[in-house]
Amino acid sequence: MNDHNVFDYVKYSDRVFCGVEQIPTRYRHAAVTIGNFDGVHRGHLRLIERLLQCRQTLQNEMACRNQVSPPNENESRDEISALDATLAKDAIPAEMTIPTLAITFDPHPGALLAHRRPTSALTTLRQKIGLLLQAGVDGIVILHTTSELLALSPEAFFEQILVRGLHATAVVEGADFRFGAARSGSVQTLQSLCDAHAMRFEAVPPLLVDEMGTEPCRHPHASLSFSNGQANSPCHPVSSSRIRGLLRTGYVAAAARLLGRPYTIRGTVVNGEHRGRTLGYPTANLESIETLLPPDALYAAQVPYAGKIYAAAVALGPNMTFGGATRKCEVHLLDFQGDLYGQSLTVLLLDRVRELKKFVSTELLLEQMGQDMQHIRKLADANSPTPTRHAASGRSEILNGFDE
Repeated sequence: MNDHNVFDYVKYSDRVFCGVEQIPTRYRHAAVTIGNFDGVHRGHLRLIERLLQCRQTLQNEMACRNQVSPPNENESRDEISALDATLAKDAIPAEMTIPTLAITFDPHPGALLAHRRPTSALTTLRQKIGLLLQAGVDGIVILHTTSELLALSPEAFFEQILVRGLHATAVVEGADFRFGAARSGSVQTLQSLCDAHAMRFEAVPPLLVDEMGTEPCRHPHASLSFSNGQANSPCHPVSSSRIRGLLRTGYVAAAARLLGRPYTIRGTVVNGEHRGRTLGYPTANLESIETLLPPDALYAAQVPYAGKIYAAAVALGPNMTFGGATRKCEVHLLDFQGDLYGQSLTVLLLDRVRELKKFVSTELLLEQMGQDMQHIRKLADANSPTPTRHAASGRSEILNGFDE
């Protein structure tokens, strides 16, 4: 299946829809959230958690309104009227369960904006779908990103997608959400549009962490303020751009703390020079990796394969000891025996071990590699519920069937 062909997903799940035109009736009147969701990080997970809570609140209110009882004397007429308008809109059936939907875009809107540098993805569309469904949403709507879609005003986008397309009941968004042409719509715009259409709206504050991803941020001045568009705080919101910055500088462990799981790359094993095998450390050479790669270094990792999770060493960069100049991604699975050629491998990066360097002899290289493998095994075992070379761990659950 081609990750770039979103229409392939229709035959894989009745919960993934390419455009609002395909939405079946059972997904009408949904509580929705909108975003790129690249990486599906902890900030996104908090947003989805609040979406599920919002749905439950609406569901409870519907149940209460359907009971025959006089109005609460402490409840104002305005509150009653607003709630009744939300629940009665489009004649929502009293027995209906309100669905939840995540609306996302493919390709990333940044890819179509000439003035912006192309965005390096943290997840493929395939991985993103699996992670969003695992987070608990009932369905996913993929909007095909076109220049026409990006040119819609905030009001036109709201009307076309949320009102006529989905008949949405509620919208939950991050406090920094922007939408519409030139990102001209803010959460205040969205609040006004929701109010005008009797939709429930909730803005979710950002999840703040410190430089290394510790949460909650414990600095005494942890509130976020801005000057000239820059944050004036040692605390930072969890964001896809921040995770990219950490990965581009090799801080994969810090990126994992923001993601809530190890950063994952996926590629196909191709034929290599077989030098690792002659040294006693056979490697799987990965190509066709579509997501962001960290800088050249040796990394500790885990690789789920055939029901087990193996500790793994990942060398990103050229093989300088043997005169190599081409950047490669070579993966050695500890305690694995078998042929991986042609297989797709998922690699969970845990931490950077050391920089790559040129060794003056093969003997010194092998001595260092032996030390590296001991260190990598300890790191991998520390990240597993059971020792990695024997594990059939639940770690692969993050793939959720869309990445295996």
